[in-house]
Parts: sequence; structure tokens; C-alpha cells
Amino acid sequence: MKCRWKLVRYLVVVCNGILALACGFHSPAADAASAKETWVLQQVHHISGSYTIILMPDAMKVMSKRSGFVGIARAPLWKVCLYNPRKKLMYETTMSNWAKYGAFPAFVSDNEFKMGISMPPAHTGIIICGLHCRSYQVTHKSRPSGTTSLSSFGRQAKILGDTFRQFYVTNDIAYTRERGQFLSGIFKNLIIDAIEVRQTAGFANGQTQIELDTISCKHQSVPESEMQYPASGLYRKSNVPQDVAEDEGERMGLQELFDGVSQFGDIAPAQKK
Repeated sequence: MKCRWKLVRYLVVVCNGILALACGFHSPAADAASAKETWVLQQVHHISGSYTIILMPDAMKVMSKRSGFVGIARAPLWKVCLYNPRKKLMYETTMSNWAKYGAFPAFVSDNEFKMGISMPPAHTGIIICGLHCRSYQVTHKSRPSGTTSLSSFGRQAKILGDTFRQFYVTNDIAYTRERGQFLSGIFKNLIIDAIEVRQTAGFANGQTQIELDTISCKHQSVPESEMQYPASGLYRKSNVPQDVAEDEGERMGLQELFDGVSQFGDIAPAQKK
């Protein structure tokens, strides 16, 4: 009888050990498959600084190194939550509203490049950070058909004084409408069926300037816990995304750059002297 009970206790210990190992075990193959579906990009904007962008099939995240804000959107509703641990502020909105106004509404009120419209001929065979890219050069005299005369691109042209924009995009990273809208809310980039990795501006004096660039792009495993919305009780809610996203230096820089521009990007009438 004692031997029987010893055997039973031994089997219980063995079974518990197996269960513990099973719960804590992560298959290398499963981790590799998950990493292949997750992209981690490092991008730099000429005004707002460095960003880390994480793209998962069912979640997206952007983190600003300069101002410290974090933006997250998750399926199925794709609600956008913008929060800043430094300021303890949070801003929430729908994805469609985010794509239209984004973190910096002073830039533009809309984006003239809508999905599905005709674009100029693309230049192909471009490699950026290992990604196969194509580029579109759009001048202010030959904007795509179907755009309004006072569009976001036209407004930026008047403000910045550039003569053309060169947009570099890739489909190596799977494109979804939500990804396009989410990134547009940060950078006000093209909303076409591709992920933008670089944007340059050309000026009448022949000079060009890189305004958005990707300096790193790789597959990387990211814990699911990193892609969760923050607890609302930790942050005060704000109705103004700039209060969450901008630091003081950035706000002053944008104010100087867009002097004479209304809150949502319309050109203010010139003052008669």
C-alpha cells in the first residue's frame, strides 16, 4: 500500500513538472513566425525628431524620443490613444479623425492624396534599409487629378516654399488602410496603398531636404504587453492632441514655421501694409 501511494505522489510531481514546463515553454518556431509579422522601424522627421514605430497585424504603436509621447491603436475598433508619460496626459479619438487631424493639426486639415487616385509615374529599383521602394515626384504645377486647388499639399507648398516633393514608399511591409491612416496622423504623409519610408522636398534654388527618413527597419519579436492601451486612471484626458504630443521647443519651431497659418492649416489672408 505504501509503495502504491509513493508511486501516486511521484506521478503527481512528474505531471506538475511537465505542466510547469509546458506553460513556460515558447516554441522558437512560434516566436520566429510572430517576429516575421512584426516590423520595427526607426524614422526621423526633420522637425519632430526620432520615432520608433511597431507594426503588428492587429496593433500599431509609435513612440517619440523627443517629446516622449506614445500612440497606440488596436483591432478591432482601431481607437487611437495618444499619451505622454512625462506630462501624464492622454488624448483619444477615432482612426478616421486621427488620419484627418493627427497629432499636429497645424500642419494640414486634410490630405489630398487619397487611396486609389492616379499618381505620377513611379521610379523603381530603390533600396532603403533593405526595403524595395518606388518613388513619386509631385510638383505643384502637376498635382494628381481630382485634387482641390487649396489642398493640404498646396498649403504646405506656399508655407514652405518648396517646388516639389519626392515620396518613397514600399510594399515589402504589408499595407493596410489602418496602417496608412495611423502613420499619416503623425507625419501627414501620402495615403496610398504603400508604407512611406522617405520624403524629400526640392526648392527653387536647386537644393533638396530630407524631411522624413527611415534609418532602421527589421523584424523583431515584441511582447504583447507592449501593445496594450494604458490604464486611463494614470493620465488626465485632454481634447488637444498637441498638448500631449509636442514639447515646448517643438511647439515654438512649428509656430515659427507656420506663422500666418490658422489652426487647421488654411492660409491666412496677407495683411495690407
